[in-house]
Amino acid sequence: MNYQCFEEIPAWQEAMRLADGVFGLSNHPRLRNNPGLRDRLEQSAMAISTRIANSCECGYATGQMRLLYEARDATTEVRSLLAFLLPGEAASDLKNEITLLKTLAESCSRQLRGWAQAIRNASQKNTGAEDRSGNQPGIEKEPSAAQQATAPKKRPTASW
Repeated sequence: MNYQCFEEIPAWQEAMRLADGVFGLSNHPRLRNNPGLRDRLEQSAMAISTRIANSCECGYATGQMRLLYEARDATTEVRSLLAFLLPGEAASDLKNEITLLKTLAESCSRQLRGWAQAIRNASQKNTGAEDRSGNQPGIEKEPSAAQQATAPKKRPTASW
């Protein structure tokens, strides 16, 4: 499926729902009284959608995969922080909300794993043959700083 912008990608949309839920949870006394935990949870939740968006702007497969794995790491961090909130009576009123947010984080993680695997499979499928420039088909090298500065800005069309 082709997407014109990162906002159309289901994993990004799911990550935004997760971030919205996390920010809604931030007003609970258990988080309001622990600003370090609250800030860490909010930053981790926002990192997921940000890394997904950045991966769409990345022009090479290895960089795209790195960003997707970083987004996936952030989903794990969100799940871990949410699990920390569950024990104790202070958060018993949040159990359903936290369970829903953990489910959203798991969904994002699965989508990101599948997406990264699809990129890896496409890259490996084309290995072996090299074109005249020495590049392997399907594996784009990171452009140099000079190439990036002089290259015309194109809006990439993502296909996942």
